[in-house]
Amino acid sequence: MSQEPNSNEAEEEEEVTLGSRLGASGTMLVLFYDHWFAIIALCILLSGVFLCLFIPRIWPQTPAGMVPVVKVSGLDLWQASSLRKSAARDLAAGHFNEAMIAWRSAIANNPGDAGTIREALRALLDQPQSEPEQLGFGVRNAFWLLHLGRTNAADLEMTIDVLRKFELDDYVMSVAGPYRDGLSPAGKMKLERAYFDLGNLREFDRFWVKNAELFGKDEEMMLYRQAWLASEGTGGNPIQAQEALAKARANPKLRVLANRLQLSVSYSRQDLAGFGEALKVLEDEHADRMGHHVYQWLLLHSSGRTEEAREMARNYTRPPGTPSETSLAASGLYRIGLAENAIAYLDQHIPRFRFEPELWLTQGRMLIEAKRWDDLRALALAIRNESSLQSKIDAYSYFAETIAESRLGRPEVAAAASDKVARASVPSSVLAREMARSLRTEGFSKTAVQVLAPWKTEMKDNPEFWFEYAVSAFGANADDEILEASKRAYELRPSDTSAAHNRAAALIAFRRQPEEAIRLTLRVAAARPGDPDSILNHVLALLQNGRDADAEAIVHGMNTLNFNPSQSTVYYLGLFELNLHRKEWALARASYGRIDPHELLAVQARWLDEAFRAIPTTN
Repeated sequence: MSQEPNSNEAEEEEEVTLGSRLGASGTMLVLFYDHWFAIIALCILLSGVFLCLFIPRIWPQTPAGMVPVVKVSGLDLWQASSLRKSAARDLAAGHFNEAMIAWRSAIANNPGDAGTIREALRALLDQPQSEPEQLGFGVRNAFWLLHLGRTNAADLEMTIDVLRKFELDDYVMSVAGPYRDGLSPAGKMKLERAYFDLGNLREFDRFWVKNAELFGKDEEMMLYRQAWLASEGTGGNPIQAQEALAKARANPKLRVLANRLQLSVSYSRQDLAGFGEALKVLEDEHADRMGHHVYQWLLLHSSGRTEEAREMARNYTRPPGTPSETSLAASGLYRIGLAENAIAYLDQHIPRFRFEPELWLTQGRMLIEAKRWDDLRALALAIRNESSLQSKIDAYSYFAETIAESRLGRPEVAAAASDKVARASVPSSVLAREMARSLRTEGFSKTAVQVLAPWKTEMKDNPEFWFEYAVSAFGANADDEILEASKRAYELRPSDTSAAHNRAAALIAFRRQPEEAIRLTLRVAAARPGDPDSILNHVLALLQNGRDADAEAIVHGMNTLNFNPSQSTVYYLGLFELNLHRKEWALARASYGRIDPHELLAVQARWLDEAFRAIPTTN
């Protein structure tokens, strides 16, 4: 018999079921409506958002399109701002060194903040003395500021001021030179002084002529002009200019500058006594510079007092204050015959100025001259490992490695290094030509051509560049380059016998313009009597002009006993062509057998192969 369930029991069961269903969610609903839980949950959420925005470096600080892009985190921005304020407080309290430490850290946290960099550089410029330990900071950040501001006028002027404060005249000239007509009056004066102090007297005069009214109003600039007149002796009276300089040397206000300028005048005149007198005044005023002493060594050396110069150089102990002084002192030591001292000097001081590429290049040149191949290889690796160089001279490092490994008898390693030379950027045409010459001499002419090729447009009117390009192209057997390079080198220097010789060789190899070729070879042979290469070129030109009898007379009259492999190959190449013309097939084959095609240009080897294949086989 069925029994109806009790209504109270049913309700209880339903409540239990509902309670089971609502268990966790119900608890959450209760917690959600709890005041403190909501606050804690919100805090956790906001903390997550805060960390996502504050910790990762996601905030770009450099102008759009600028490379490299600098991105910082919110934490970096907060720390940079705090450090910037700390620097301002330290400076206001007269604690300059502490302020510089704070600015360094602020810039490290946010390198894209041009305002912080400007504040630090202004403080640096306001200091009465330039401290050597601040040089790297000042120069590095001045150049970075130029990059950040896209070389705007205000930042350019500030950069010039920083460079001039540390007496980095070479940097002043390279930075300000391209913008010189747009500089402020003060900027133009700084650039003009740099021209003179670097010995660029021709550019000094050109810039003076353009700004004579401005410069003529300044007493110190007029003193520079008098020194220029006393040195050059053009456009004025050098005796009066020297008298004006002597008068200024007695003026307490102009005493230091006038004696420094007198050093330049005395050096240009090779006046050792006058130089020494002016240098003594500067020493008494504690205003002498390392460069002044280096030029005194060089004057002594050129006057035949080399041992005295070397003794002075060995006893000079003041450390260099700038990269320029380091380079000048090392070069001075080298020029007076203290090569090992010069290399050791660079070893000692490059770590202080490791950011300056020219110092590494100078040491590389000296190591090559000294044939210290292990040290050259070590230098190459050190250059690539130096982050402050920013890969600016990696091409030179691979070049140095190529030369070192080649001289150490490791041709495979040298070849691998040479392949990397052309893939790196060479910073200047002068360095490219220097590297190309050594690479060609070492047997890497193909790499030499690759190093020179990017500079063809910029150096289109430079005869030395095109001459090196032509010689390298011949060595590399580069068909596409030989005609162009030899032509341009000859156009730029038509009176040069070597350029004429190379042009003739190119025309002969490619069998072009035979009349021009014979004219050139005749001229070169006349200028170089008895030179086998010139005579052989003339023989080939005669044959290409159909003057077989003249060519035969010369060929049969040559002494071949002292010919090198290349000359011997060209000699038999001439005989081969002569026999072809006369259809003396057996003699042509005999001449062909004496030719080494590896000694010929590729275009000549192709012609030779085609001509030999065309010889009738029946005779």
